[in-house]
Amino acid sequence: MARPEPGPVEVLIVCPVRDAQGTVAQTYVDVDRALRYAGVRARIVFVDRASGDRTRELLEEYRRKDPRIRVLALPEVGGDAGVLEAAEAGSATAIVVVPAPGAATPAAFRAVLGALGRGADVPRRRGGVWGYRRPPAPGVRVA
Repeated sequence: MARPEPGPVEVLIVCPVRDAQGTVAQTYVDVDRALRYAGVRARIVFVDRASGDRTRELLEEYRRKDPRIRVLALPEVGGDAGVLEAAEAGSATAIVVVPAPGAATPAAFRAVLGALGRGADVPRRRGGVWGYRRPPAPGVRVA
């Protein structure tokens, strides 16, 4: 089922993946569920780091069905480079990174988004999920 195109993006969700054909479906379901629970408009960017399996093919299927999704294909680079590349491509006010399958729990999203909502520039990592306000302000506040 296609989801409606979101309005202005509040949050950019970045999911770095590589050779994740066995886990990318669960990551997508977890992120979708957490976003519905949090009630925020978001863009979801899957950063495929040179997967040698069907990961990219699966991501393209999700992208065709869900207009919130973008797929960024990069050569084999570290996860942080993929996160930075995705962040530069977006215009969201906050960026949340889901580094691994199972990390995108509603509780983790609620904690990170709540800290951002209370003014933190860089909330502490919650359940593997981490984020930051964009652009980072001078005198970054950690919560």
